[in-house]
Amino acid sequence: MMGSTSYFTSFYYLLVQISQLLAVFGLIDIYFIFARRSSSLGYLLAALSYVIGAWVFYRYSASQLKKIINEQIVMVRLNWNKFKPFLKGLESRDLQNILTNACNSLLKEILLDPNKRDYKVELKEQNGQDWRTGLKTITYAFKAYTSYPISVSGEPGGYKGFYKERVESVLNHIASLYQTKDTLLKVIVEIVPSEAYEDVLESLIPLDKAYQSIIKDGSPVLEVLKKYDMKYVLVRGRHLVGPAPGLVQIVENICDAQPVQSALDLFSGTGIIPVVLHRYKVASITCVDNGKHFDIVRQTIGAYQGINCISEDAFRFPISDHYDLIVADPYYEDAFNFLDKRIRDIYQNTTTFVFVCCGAEDEYLRSQCKAILQSYFADGTKEQSQFGQSIFICNRMHPS
Repeated sequence: MMGSTSYFTSFYYLLVQISQLLAVFGLIDIYFIFARRSSSLGYLLAALSYVIGAWVFYRYSASQLKKIINEQIVMVRLNWNKFKPFLKGLESRDLQNILTNACNSLLKEILLDPNKRDYKVELKEQNGQDWRTGLKTITYAFKAYTSYPISVSGEPGGYKGFYKERVESVLNHIASLYQTKDTLLKVIVEIVPSEAYEDVLESLIPLDKAYQSIIKDGSPVLEVLKKYDMKYVLVRGRHLVGPAPGLVQIVENICDAQPVQSALDLFSGTGIIPVVLHRYKVASITCVDNGKHFDIVRQTIGAYQGINCISEDAFRFPISDHYDLIVADPYYEDAFNFLDKRIRDIYQNTTTFVFVCCGAEDEYLRSQCKAILQSYFADGTKEQSQFGQSIFICNRMHPS
């Protein structure tokens, strides 16, 4: 947004400069008319055209600049209103208020699912002594009460870490800016579940709720949802994980380039790939997932003729029949282990294997997975980066 604004403002400043040059040219022609005491029609017309051109360029550029500046003023006001509570705390140096606002903001960022934002935060200040340094310690202890503790905390050891520790690290950094040489300031965050809860990281969110809050106009995800008439997005904790538009694009390209009569989709997620394959008239489609959300997916896409939805762990699903195409889109933390355990079965029972590995920037994980794939598919292994994901397309050079 800022880049495009800078470009357009520069453009209109250029128009202002053009108008100034035209005005100068007009004045030069007028000077020649008076200096030579001549009423040459050519000089008069040139001077008049330069002056009119200068006026038109100036008025147009000025009006456009005014619009852009007004838009920027509105955006600044919106951002100001958003951060006003936090800034008020900074001005008063009320650390409790600053930390509370920051904690609420971080928790809202974690909870992508609007249905899970039911938490309540309490803060207590505790005084003590640090056992390592002997200094006076002030601890700000937050309790976040929620019916969705797993979604707020995240899973320890997951690909993106434990969410609660991320919140604590940010709050402790803020607190460190206010501590003195004689006093240590610490922040801890405790996630307190309700007495009875049933919570998983994965959530299927209807498109009407996901639109604007999670996906925006122009989003490739939104385009894919509309193209295949899908009604849900899949989030896992604080991450949007499906549908994956890059994977959809690659499967479309494969179906355009070669005949596909049978396909297996592992870690099916939203079920977008079976729907794509059905649109391409693939006769036999099997999709596998063991997430609780998959019950809804199965009810939605199971009605399509030729799609067989199976609730089972993709790590254990028997791959014994031959498939023209196998697609696997595991969670990133499972990518290497999945390949390590299942690559032999996959290689022996497919012609083409499409594997979503990780984020395109995760070089170490990419190199590990690529080595396994090349050990089986050799030169038939190709890597593509699609919308920030690293996706491998593997073809058996001499399928049995």
